[in-house]
Amino acid sequence: MKLLEAIGIRIKKLIEEAKLTQYELAKQAGIPRSTVWKIINQDTTKVKTVKIDTVYQITATLGISLKDFCSCKTRIPRIVCKNAIGTWSIIPTV
Repeated sequence: MKLLEAIGIRIKKLIEEAKLTQYELAKQAGIPRSTVWKIINQDTTKVKTVKIDTVYQITATLGISLKDFCSCKTRIPRIVCKNAIGTWSIIPTV
């Protein structure tokens, strides 16, 4: 799994946990709704990058830090460091 895909999955799960719509998140974060949609649905949009400041705006709006966004201390998947072949993966937590 690629990093952008893991970020999209993580944001989608956080939105669901917060009981927000993509529109509500985008409005509160001050970013375009289309940006949130593109991050979550990158397989459809062929998005290849996401700015860290965009991820920061999203996480700040959801009330978590970037560290917590990447942490395994939550119930939803965490982002794992690059492995030896340079790919990123997520590991679901229990």
